[in-house]
Amino acid sequence: MTETFRYASAEEEILAVERATEIELHVLDEIESLLHGDVPGAAAEGLREARARAHALGTTLADPAQGARLAGRTFAAEILAASWIDRQWSADDIERLVNGIAAGLGDDPSSVRTSVFVRAIRDRHVLDLPPQLGAETVLKMLCTFTATPTASLWTETAEGRLVEMIQTGEDDSSRRRRAAARETIAEGRPVTSARSHFHSVPVERWGQPSGALVFRGRAEGRLTTLAYATEAAIALAPLIEFDALLGRNANRERSLTAASERRLTRFGFDLHDGPMQDIAAMAADLRLFRKQLAPLLENSKDSVVALGRIDDLEARLVSVDKELREVARSLQSPAGLRIPLDEALKHEVDTLRNRSGLAAELSVSGSFEALTASQKIALVRLVQESLSNVRDHSEAKSVKVRVTATRTRLGLEVVDDGRGFDVEERLLEAARAGRLGLVGMGERIRLLGGRFEIESKPGGPTRVRASLPRWRPLAQDADDLPR
Repeated sequence: MTETFRYASAEEEILAVERATEIELHVLDEIESLLHGDVPGAAAEGLREARARAHALGTTLADPAQGARLAGRTFAAEILAASWIDRQWSADDIERLVNGIAAGLGDDPSSVRTSVFVRAIRDRHVLDLPPQLGAETVLKMLCTFTATPTASLWTETAEGRLVEMIQTGEDDSSRRRRAAARETIAEGRPVTSARSHFHSVPVERWGQPSGALVFRGRAEGRLTTLAYATEAAIALAPLIEFDALLGRNANRERSLTAASERRLTRFGFDLHDGPMQDIAAMAADLRLFRKQLAPLLENSKDSVVALGRIDDLEARLVSVDKELREVARSLQSPAGLRIPLDEALKHEVDTLRNRSGLAAELSVSGSFEALTASQKIALVRLVQESLSNVRDHSEAKSVKVRVTATRTRLGLEVVDDGRGFDVEERLLEAARAGRLGLVGMGERIRLLGGRFEIESKPGGPTRVRASLPRWRPLAQDADDLPR
């Protein structure tokens, strides 16, 4: 009897898993069909991975129906979060998605809608966005899922001034939005009534109200929207905290960058006013010496050799002077260049091409209008250092500089076809010799919350890559906007 019982349990377990798998695959197919099969490249790979994770999660439940519900909701929420910005999901899209899942699972559409919304606003794809874009995504999801015409996020500064961080949807009465936000922050509780058009819920940090989510809604759906807004406020809290952390890091980085740029600028002036003037004076003395020496050697058989040697020394002085002037020019702060980033980079690439004869190319895509001064300095300095290494050490024939900007990141890549090198060995040698170079540039990128890497091997090619998050503060006065 014991063996028969165990055999039956195993068989039932297999059948349950198969039934769960059939239900899940059907529902996941329905969800995928809503994307119209238009998911290229990396997005398609992400879709497959999300589907596999949702399926694995669904099979952990003994009840096939419950497992299918879990898998369907999990998969739908991740796809929503991952594709929200690029696809721009509409209320009709959400309705089709919810009804498709509910029909496939025999589930209640309202339950599906709520579950998918709560999972989507907390998904890693939203949390990985720059805080401003992540918060905007949460507000747009709230408006789309609840048919709310407008939603906004407010915070109170240390001076007690109320600031609207983000507003999405219809642009209506800012006065009434402000009044609702102020009351919520002051009292630390939701503000709503059947007679009011504007409602708000607190956004808390460390258990204290630090902001307010304000939305406009109709009386009949007020309580449902209020429940959704409360969940959205919870999802907004870590984004606001991350934004504050980035702000503190940015202030520290700005201080370090400003100090570094001042030192470099001073060094450039000292170089110009000191060694470069000495070299110019030495060259003048050498020319005078040649002029005085020439008559004395007029009848000497060694006059040509002696004067030629002096000409060689003068040529070397001219070369050293040229190199020092190039160093002094490179020390000019990019923050002082009131030109767009693409023009600053074009200047660097053109300078390399004209002075070295290398085949240098520059490719720029995306918008850099909102680039901060610190990001601009870091990218220009990195390109300067990379191109200097290519010119002086790589023996390359060509180099390509590619810069891209998306809504979430700034990317830079410098590739040359030179002889290459062992990265670990070269960086260790540079550190021992006290030459920071690219290592210092990499630290500057990391201070800005970015990633930096060098790829190379003997025989080449060599790639220098950097990536920066596209971050701007949630609350920002006009005077603080990056130029």
